[in-house]
Amino acid sequence: MNLIPEEVIQAAQERSANWRERLPGKYNGALMEDPRFGRALLVYLFLTESADVLPAETPPVAIFWSRYYWFKRFLHTYHGRGEGNVGMEQQAFQILEYPWPPCEPDWADLEAVDLAATEAAARDLRSPSVAPAKFGDYP
Repeated sequence: MNLIPEEVIQAAQERSANWRERLPGKYNGALMEDPRFGRALLVYLFLTESADVLPAETPPVAIFWSRYYWFKRFLHTYHGRGEGNVGMEQQAFQILEYPWPPCEPDWADLEAVDLAATEAAARDLRSPSVAPAKFGDYP
């Protein structure tokens, strides 16, 4: 499984301090601010909309799997709080169907990425704190 380490993502976000301001208006700001699942959604959006600020040596397949991981983590946490949205489920499949950035994913990694996202979301839901998940919270 080839995920971008959270400290690399965090450093890239810090280098691009205004990345959130550049997000298209189509994204739901209330979801981004939610203390339980907003962090996962924000990392997914960063990887989707601002991947150009990641280190140049970041493999496209790592961006692809990291985008999927963070979206699934968001989705599991969102659903775990009793929320549901068929459109979001469809988006998870679209991430897989249309890999971005263009790459050739090893589909054998899918199960491990799904499991990692599910476990991280379960930790997020069990957390007594309402603070967002911290970096380094996935295997």
